[in-house]
Amino acid sequence: MNEIKEKSRHFKWWTKQEVDNLIELLSQGLQFSEISKKINRTKNACSLKASKLGFQSWHIKKRKYEINESFWKDFNFLNCYYAGILAADGCLRLNNKKFKYAGSLEWQVASKDRILLEAFKDISSYQGPISDGIYGGHRKSKLYIKCQTWNKDLFENFNIIPNKTFRVMPPHGLTDQQMFCWLIGYIDGDGCLTFNKIHKKLVLSITSCSKELLDFIYEFLKERFPLKIKKSKECKPRKDKIGNYWTLGIYGIRATCLYSYLKQYNLPKLVRKWDQPKINELEAAFKESHSHFFDFSHLPPPA
Repeated sequence: MNEIKEKSRHFKWWTKQEVDNLIELLSQGLQFSEISKKINRTKNACSLKASKLGFQSWHIKKRKYEINESFWKDFNFLNCYYAGILAADGCLRLNNKKFKYAGSLEWQVASKDRILLEAFKDISSYQGPISDGIYGGHRKSKLYIKCQTWNKDLFENFNIIPNKTFRVMPPHGLTDQQMFCWLIGYIDGDGCLTFNKIHKKLVLSITSCSKELLDFIYEFLKERFPLKIKKSKECKPRKDKIGNYWTLGIYGIRATCLYSYLKQYNLPKLVRKWDQPKINELEAAFKESHSHFFDFSHLPPPA
């Protein structure tokens, strides 16, 4: 009994500041041997406290692949473009209640668009692999990234949230240039540029399960182009095997003007969408016959 009392005298309670420091160091991927030196606790004490906080072994093991952790910290043209793609095709899974940003980012594309993932790996300095396989009966390529700093910045800065399908929206506080970059990314993810052979015109369509998002995009474009963007009636409801989604369609010279401006942005866009010979010929013809519609001097210069 005396021995137990003697031990209790030497017990050191964890302060809130120490717990916050422990969580922060764990989120950086440091090992307990390093953490114990930084907060002046034993390795076993740090391990036990982490377990009581709800951390599992996969939360705290050393990062397997290098990554640029500050990629999403501040808005720039490149990360706004990729945030647009992730708003369409990405999936943020946060799966720990006690530590808000523990989880993973998944980005899946058709195998023919694998070049998007390869370019993103180079730009973000991510050293992990791209997985190729058959998902849902289709050949696809996928990135699976675990980085709590990324999860936090995507959640707080770029409005990339779990279960975003029906409530996705662009991030707040973007400049017009950054918003155009975001839009180009979203078109690369859930948009389509098609040359209509019968009517000889361009059709630009954007789909989403969030009607609010398409209404936002429509209002944003309508305010910034001299030839006002028109939509066919309202955003049309469509139905597929999964459920309801909406389509915003822009046609003819209006779509061609928008295409001509957006394609000037120096971003790693999908070539198969933004460099189609038939659409380029149509653009050249419209520029010759309706040159005043292609005066973009009132818009910010393409990034």
